Amino acid sequence: MGPWVLKVLTGRQLKRARTVERLVAARSVLESPQQMWKQIGGVSITTYAGVVGINQSAQVLDRRHLYVSLHKVGMSRAQLQRIRTLAVMRSLGIVVTIALLAAAVTAFPIIGLAVLSAPATVATALAVLALGVGAVYGGVHATRSTLARVVPA
Repeated sequence: MGPWVLKVLTGRQLKRARTVERLVAARSVLESPQQMWKQIGGVSITTYAGVVGINQSAQVLDRRHLYVSLHKVGMSRAQLQRIRTLAVMRSLGIVVTIALLAAAVTAFPIIGLAVLSAPATVATALAVLALGVGAVYGGVHATRSTLARVVPA
């Protein structure tokens, strides 16, 4: 979808270009939005992962009182981390399952045969899904240090 978005938005920029530089820059992107996406697409994954790592830290800080209270009644930081991981990953599992079922019900009648004849498409979709799930999982674990600062040893 990235190259398509680039094409649409750059087309609008082309229409509003008031300098030669802007005109030529827009035309060079429109020559091959796919090639431009290959150059810049990695930043979208980095941005996504960063937003996941920030949300996880904010969640720890927002629930500071809960984690400190649970620690005071005897729960270890390892247990608190496991609770966080289970809460996030189980919720993610529910959301992903519902989204996959909805996509299967609504999209399969339209593109069913195309998917079966192009297994690379399915593999790509599954790879992107796995990367997204991995980013969320990584975000939970990357914020262990935040939990360690909230809950003293």
